[in-house]
Amino acid sequence: MNLILSRDTFTEKSTSGLLYIDQETKPECCTLELPNVDGKPGSCIPQGTYSVILNHSPKFSGDRTFDELTARLGVLPLMPEIKGIPGRSEIRIHWLNTPDETEGCVGVGEMRSADFIGGSRAAFASLYAKLILGANAGGITIQVLSGAFST
Repeated sequence: MNLILSRDTFTEKSTSGLLYIDQETKPECCTLELPNVDGKPGSCIPQGTYSVILNHSPKFSGDRTFDELTARLGVLPLMPEIKGIPGRSEIRIHWLNTPDETEGCVGVGEMRSADFIGGSRAAFASLYAKLILGANAGGITIQVLSGAFST
């Protein structure tokens, strides 16, 4: 499975875009990250292609909604983590609404406006079910497009 994160909106507070799965023409969801500063921590993820794995996250362990989702899907509570970003670790794909709610991760949502995404938990639940299938079918990559900086 290949995720394509195509960014199209840059403000002083955030970077937003659309996330596609494989060659689909309809986006899976919208995204929100930190602003496009320099590609280092405190900025959105640099352009490039990275692997995505599902693993344990202490930060999300015990989240009631996430535990209910994984129980419903019959899977272990493993969060998607983007690996291989230079100088960064623990960069995940998860729910959030504003750039203040991330330290560098990619938030997903169903709708967006300036510096905000809504319907985040529902968007994550839909994406997560597909990521489980992708992980079981040979792995996941994410190609990050747009933004001034690349790896």
